[in-house]
Amino acid sequence: MRSKSLFVANVLSSIWAGWSLFHFGSFLAEGGWDALVTVNDLAKIVRELLGSSDSVATVINVFMVLLMVHIILFSLGSILGWLGYALKRSGCAKFAAVLYLLATILFPIFIFIGLPITIFGFVGQKNQRKLSVPQTSQQ
Repeated sequence: MRSKSLFVANVLSSIWAGWSLFHFGSFLAEGGWDALVTVNDLAKIVRELLGSSDSVATVINVFMVLLMVHIILFSLGSILGWLGYALKRSGCAKFAAVLYLLATILFPIFIFIGLPITIFGFVGQKNQRKLSVPQTSQQ
């Protein structure tokens, strides 16, 4: 048997990873280097308007790096979660749940999406471990 909560975590993480890749990844894929240059130009305009230093550009670049790490970790976690579900391996499911947790900690803006997926992942891993143990008949 397979864990239903692990299935829910995998479906939710796949939807979130797919939407994130489509929404945020297409911005960089379509624009490529020009998209990053546009973001840096926007940071220069904001810096001139507010009279601030280069810290605005630094914050924007850190924000983008953390967003990309978040998307990568959720995508890898989704792949490992489906492997754990298909192969009935609780170890893969636990590693996927840890990746969900790391992604949520690194980019806490999406905590309302990442936290339920993480909780379902850990509960699903525990249930999968219980379901994977061979049943011994007692006589």
